[in-house]
Amino acid sequence: MKTAKRSNDEIHAPKPLRREAKIGLLIILLLTILISLSMGSVNLSVEKIIGIVTRKTGQIISGHHAEQRSVEEIIIFHIRLPRVLVGVLVGASLAVSGVIFQAIFKNPMASPFVTGVSSGAALGATIGIVAGVSRTALGLGVVSISALLGALGAMLLVSIISRAGTGSQTLRLLLSGLAVSYLLSAITSLIMIVSGQELHAVVSWLMGGLTNSNWIQVEVGIPTALLGIISAYIFSREMNVMLLSDEEARNLGVEVEKTRKRLMILASATTALAVSLTGTIGFVGLMTPHLARTIFSSDHRTLIPTSAILGSIMLVISDAIARTVLTSSEIPVGIMTSLLGGPFFIYLLATRKGNEPFGG
Repeated sequence: MKTAKRSNDEIHAPKPLRREAKIGLLIILLLTILISLSMGSVNLSVEKIIGIVTRKTGQIISGHHAEQRSVEEIIIFHIRLPRVLVGVLVGASLAVSGVIFQAIFKNPMASPFVTGVSSGAALGATIGIVAGVSRTALGLGVVSISALLGALGAMLLVSIISRAGTGSQTLRLLLSGLAVSYLLSAITSLIMIVSGQELHAVVSWLMGGLTNSNWIQVEVGIPTALLGIISAYIFSREMNVMLLSDEEARNLGVEVEKTRKRLMILASATTALAVSLTGTIGFVGLMTPHLARTIFSSDHRTLIPTSAILGSIMLVISDAIARTVLTSSEIPVGIMTSLLGGPFFIYLLATRKGNEPFGG
């Protein structure tokens, strides 16, 4: 087994990510957050934001809360900061899910939405919106809960269908995901046609957005995002080996079928939780793993944390542009990520060499 471990390390020798690079990425994320907090109908300087956050943090630690709050403090802590933090958490979750799916399918064009999870969440949210139930569970509204259940249900359905037949399990998973995605999308469209006055709300959710973000979503998102990222990191060696052929992976001690199923559940559940908070946001899980792999390393011990940070940066920047580029209205962030992701997907198709898993 020691020999197998050495072989794996030799095959996937990581490009060491220097401490300076790690710190630099985190600094870029922090600056992105600060700049995003400063942008909006009311422009605030970064210095003022740092001062307000520092003062508020001190009040929380000391237990003394000011009876009167400034307009700037309300804007930051009740509107912008929850929105930015949800963007950080969802961006990281979608990026890490993308890393896992690309490892499972050995393809840089795989993303969190190839398994029907997105369509399942859309169907669940559409049912919740049309039903018009206003109850909450664990602080989340019925739309988020129904979206989560729909996404997990789609994942279960794909898993059951993929067990049928013979041949490559990877191919069966992919085809099952596409089939379920088309089926659930058709059902969603049918419900939208007969939904009447709820149509606008359904369309808004399907476009994805951070407009209604709040501190409850942050509280839900923090443990789920951390759990997804840490769990993925635990499987980093297995994902390295799975980039080889199934036979080579088995020779290196990886139970390929069992590991693939576990990773599929992990990635789908992480995606489902993220999508349930914000609606459908595409292409984050496609672009950020590819960028992290190109800039840093294909070794998953490096790829997972760097993709998570880049995913957060990308979604926060996309949301900042989406809510400020037009003066009269706000563009859903899902549209903005698609505008960025569409050309990127075309680039991947144009530059991919033959059947090489990651473009050579």
